[in-house]
Amino acid sequence: MSNQLTHFPPAHTLPTSAQRSLRLAALPTAPHLARVFVVHAARQLGLSDECVDAAELIMSELVTNAVKQVGRVDGPPTARPTEQVAVIIVRLRLIDGAVQLDVWDNDATVPKLGEPSLYAEAGRGLFLVSALASRWGSYPERQPGSVRRGKIVWAEVSR
Repeated sequence: MSNQLTHFPPAHTLPTSAQRSLRLAALPTAPHLARVFVVHAARQLGLSDECVDAAELIMSELVTNAVKQVGRVDGPPTARPTEQVAVIIVRLRLIDGAVQLDVWDNDATVPKLGEPSLYAEAGRGLFLVSALASRWGSYPERQPGSVRRGKIVWAEVSR
């Protein structure tokens, strides 16, 4: 696990001890791994149980959306021998009394808060994020040296 990533805007005012990041393959296992990562990182940083619970659920929803956008949601949980797998990057940072959760993927499509039907089996993830986060949003982001654009979807939870 790296404490700094060049794929995100520089966290110039943050010591590396106040942020954690992880690269994940965009596979069905990514949401679970992101939840484990967030719980461990948040507890290392001394966050309250309530904050940890909210951060865990928010990160799970954001990573699930990223996997749906750029990865594979069905089939085996690991990459096949010849399969090229997209990477997503997750980050947790302590900023001004809040925990910021960032998820980068290489698709520039901006997430939108939809209105799923009463009987829809999916489409409520951003409603959960909106309900649990003090604020959330997204912005375009390009990896250094790449022509392909991506985005960061972020959410903040009060500590």
